[in-house]
Amino acid sequence: MKKGLRITLIAVGVLLLLVILATLTAAPIAKNYINRHGEELTGRRIQLDELRLNIYSGHIALRRMALYEEDGTTPFVSFDTLDVRFKPLKLLRSEINIKSLILSGLNVRVEQRDTVFNFSSLLARFAGDGSEPDDTAASPWLLSFHNVALRHGQIHYADLGRDSRWDFNDLNLRIPDFTMGGEQAADAGLTLLLGDGGRLSADVRYDIKSNDLAATVDLQHFNLAQIKPYLADIVRLDALEGSLGLHLDAKGNLSRINALVFSGSLALDNLRVTDPREELAACRRIAVDIRDIDLGRNRYHIGSVAVDGLTSHYDLRRQGSTFSGVAVPAAPAGNVAAPSPAASDSAAPRPAPDLVVDHFELNDAAFTFADHTLPDAFLFPVHNIRISADNLRLHGDNAARITADLPDGGRAVVHWRGDISDWRRHQDLLLVISNLKLTRLSPYLVAHLGQPFTEGTLSFHSRNRIHHSQLDGRNHVDIYKIDVGQRRSDVDAPLRLPLKAALYILKDKDEKIDLELPVAGNIDSPEFSYMKLVWKTLGNLLVKVTTSPLRALGDALGIGGADLEFLAVDPEQYDFTSEQYYHIESLAKLMQRDTLIGVTFEQQLHAAEEDALLQRADHRNALLRHHLDELGLPASRYEVTTVMSDTVQRPGYRILSHFNDNE
Repeated sequence: MKKGLRITLIAVGVLLLLVILATLTAAPIAKNYINRHGEELTGRRIQLDELRLNIYSGHIALRRMALYEEDGTTPFVSFDTLDVRFKPLKLLRSEINIKSLILSGLNVRVEQRDTVFNFSSLLARFAGDGSEPDDTAASPWLLSFHNVALRHGQIHYADLGRDSRWDFNDLNLRIPDFTMGGEQAADAGLTLLLGDGGRLSADVRYDIKSNDLAATVDLQHFNLAQIKPYLADIVRLDALEGSLGLHLDAKGNLSRINALVFSGSLALDNLRVTDPREELAACRRIAVDIRDIDLGRNRYHIGSVAVDGLTSHYDLRRQGSTFSGVAVPAAPAGNVAAPSPAASDSAAPRPAPDLVVDHFELNDAAFTFADHTLPDAFLFPVHNIRISADNLRLHGDNAARITADLPDGGRAVVHWRGDISDWRRHQDLLLVISNLKLTRLSPYLVAHLGQPFTEGTLSFHSRNRIHHSQLDGRNHVDIYKIDVGQRRSDVDAPLRLPLKAALYILKDKDEKIDLELPVAGNIDSPEFSYMKLVWKTLGNLLVKVTTSPLRALGDALGIGGADLEFLAVDPEQYDFTSEQYYHIESLAKLMQRDTLIGVTFEQQLHAAEEDALLQRADHRNALLRHHLDELGLPASRYEVTTVMSDTVQRPGYRILSHFNDNE
């Protein structure tokens, strides 16, 4: 404000000087004086083609005037006509009363390099001794302006350090009334065309006595490429494209800038952001309805946010991710003085931010995730993403619904309720994925287990609740007709499991797999990891299946129990009992359901047994082989042996199952 006021006073002072010179001399003499001595007055050469003066009627007209740069040849400020009409007699009462001031054809060229402008020398010349004037001191002069108009002006701004250029064309300004030193209100209107076709207009009403302000700003078709050079210190962008429209109403008092209240709307069309390598994001339209932004109360009430046609992607590579090279590294922090305790203590604490969005909607969005760190690249595009939420707020419960189309006809639905600011207090997330083709996930299976999915369809239902940092998660996996290919010799997978056989065991007669994967724990714990818990549960299941496939198959069929792993037999027995034969037949039938299972019957005998008991043990083994043959089990799928030990706990047959898997 002080710099703007200083420039205004300089302009008024030059105008007063011209009036005084014109009063003392004839217009031609005054014009010649200005042309000859302008450099003495301002430090810059001044060229004025025509000056007309009628002191009695209060009329001054200057035509084709230019104030040059320090080189004396390049115009800094020029205009076609300055027409001023004033009331001469008001000067006798310490009042400068301008009836009308019309400036036509203004052309201003502003250049900046670092913190130095091409008008810095002018400011330094009129800065005086550097002391700031007392803004509260009353002035004996009353300055009143009426019918002030700027017509068809141009302002050209260039930031040479950033190679940024702004052109403001057809600049029009109207101020019906403005008083400095009085108590009247001031109205002003501004319109200008931006160099790339945009348009800015503003209307301001300002009450000088009360300092109350009411303003309306309209910005149309502003090209976002204009601000790209100013983001270079933060992000590396190759292109920033888009058209911004803004309507903003502001009300408040200039004595309390932080208490201004805003309302209006914002629209961003055809957004496109690229870095030097690729396109980062694009969006057809973003529209925001601003109900009420109260800076004093730290309240932000947004009526609606609508996002249409957003597209983006995230690529994970060994050398970094999509956005890893976008941010500019922060400069090393220097020695920054700590804030004064007195200043900190005197500052009133701001209230907590209060953000409310009445309605949020995202339509027709698309996102692609790609992982190039795997042996086979993983590509997962998601289309037709829709998000709908009402009454979103930072504090308290919120609700949102998300839907999306997955590749190959899959579908995802998310229902969420929770607290944003205190998210550990309460969260409730329901995720439903249906008809997901498992072949899409093959790159991860290859990376971890060395085998690809060849077919299979997944449905996934996950319900996760957080209550005061305690997570209770229930995950249900439903897989149909899953199968995997041969183990890849070109991939050194960290895990090696007979996956094909394990999946064969887990599938029921209808080729379905139903799994429950519970997850629970304290999310504040440093060791907590959701995916680790899921993989641990899944891994334990696979280990159980691969180490004891017969028992796993029995559990899947609802048979289960320790009897599937041990057949109790008295060493004195010469033959099996009817109950033991029934047990053997049940095991044989179970093995016939899965041709990949092989079984070893280890008869446990004490090393000090008598010869007669050893002969009976050999006879039982022969009976067992014969019975298994009679039941139709090939000899290649079972083995009957005797193990002698000094530490036999239970006499009988230990039943060890395994996979006959050559994958």
